[in-house]
Amino acid sequence: MRASQRSIDDALALLYGPGPRPDDPLSMTTLKRAWHRRAHALHPDRAVTLGVPAQRLEAAFKRVEAAYRLLREVASDSAVSAGASPSPSPSPSPSPSPSPSAPSIPNRPLRFAEYLYFTGWVSREDAAASLTWQRRARPLIGQLAVAWGYLTASQLGDLLQQRRASPRYRPLASYALEQGYLSAHQRVRLVRHQRALRRPVGRYFVDAGILTPQALAQLLEAHRRHNAAA
Repeated sequence: MRASQRSIDDALALLYGPGPRPDDPLSMTTLKRAWHRRAHALHPDRAVTLGVPAQRLEAAFKRVEAAYRLLREVASDSAVSAGASPSPSPSPSPSPSPSPSAPSIPNRPLRFAEYLYFTGWVSREDAAASLTWQRRARPLIGQLAVAWGYLTASQLGDLLQQRRASPRYRPLASYALEQGYLSAHQRVRLVRHQRALRRPVGRYFVDAGILTPQALAQLLEAHRRHNAAA
């Protein structure tokens, strides 16, 4: 069955990334070179070196492998249609189980971690871990409220105890507003300041050795263009 143009575009994004592509992205030589580069970066054997779980690298490895297989078939079909004999190309290294289909990139604005997942640079687990890392690294709303004099330490303790007893979870700033501990203006200031102090999520992937600083810069620009066009 002939691959759709959307499948081909998604596979190209997985194998080459969002940066500039070679003039002949579907030549066997170029495909093989790109596959070797991505396979080396994502091979599960590098898990210990990168300090990440092997299953995360394995999932990303499989997505890129599936993209490579699809593009090899497209390149081979194109060569046959043109009357040329396709150049032989070795199959990618075997993976522990059959490769799943590469994820499609949604035509909507994406958070950066989501964009990395849908373009195949990171696994779903890595994307989720990066957001957890970012959330845990930011200052707590309660600590900011005490530091700014909006709440006393005693009031914060009472507020946290009341929220734990509440049957419905609400973010602390929203709950404090509901209970009359904070004004709407104070809540907005606290939330904005907390967001301003968040670590850039791309730093997680660089620190983990999943992306180089150069790749991160290119991906940030590609992510910006995607969201602008979505």
